[in-house]
Order: sequence, then C-alpha cells, then structure tokens
Amino acid sequence: MLARYGGLAVNPAAVAAALNALAHALSEPGPAAPAPAPPVQVVLPWNVLVWRRDLVPDEVLLSVQEAAEALGVPKSAIYRRTSKWRREHDASCSPLPHLRIGGALRFRMGELRTWLKGREVTVVPGSPALRVVERARP
Repeated sequence: MLARYGGLAVNPAAVAAALNALAHALSEPGPAAPAPAPPVQVVLPWNVLVWRRDLVPDEVLLSVQEAAEALGVPKSAIYRRTSKWRREHDASCSPLPHLRIGGALRFRMGELRTWLKGREVTVVPGSPALRVVERARP
C-alpha cells in the first residue's frame, strides 16, 4: 500500500524498515575513537637558537658543550679561546667572553651573540677562492 507524501508515493513499510536499520546501525558500538596523539617535544640545537632572542634571552648561561654547539666548533676551540696562557701568548686567538662559576666555564648568550657579530665576514661566492668584501670591526 502506497501513501502520498508531498506529492511523492511512499511505501510506509519500506520507510519504517529503513529507519529501523538506521537506528540499529547507530546503536551498535563502532570502532573506538583513536587515542589522542602524544604531545610532540621539539628540541632545537643551540646553533639554531643563537639568534632567537625570543626563545633564549641574553642572560642565559651556556656550558662549554652548549657554547661549542652554538658556535659550531669543537669543545677544544672553546677551551683554547678561554685559556689564560693563549690570551697572553697568541695574538691571533680572539678570546671568548666567559665567566667562571665554581671553576666551571659559563658563557652568557648575549655576549656570545655580540662576539659573533663582531667577527662576521661577508664573502662573495662564485669565484674559485672566496673574496672578503667586508670585515666587521670589534
């Protein structure tokens, strides 16, 4: 038996069966919701953080290992540039600004930034030997 709904012929038994099937499908438990993803922690290396004053303020103290990573040099270069003997006997070695706290070397990030900026060199690429165009004066 067909009924008319808004000008359309509708079979009430078929509509009831479809609604029952939908209600049954919605009442069955579906797959569990996926667990939320664990928070992602990103650790940036110090050589990336050197110029990020918004992330690393000037007052932050770095260890020898962190300073070496920030400057992109081995720890031996850090020790060489903080050696009292080297400062007194080797004019070619520009000393790094540093502190000694309880015998341990520490470096203020702001002082390292200033030291780096004072030794910045602009070069012209494209020739077999790089040519120095400008050398910053300390």
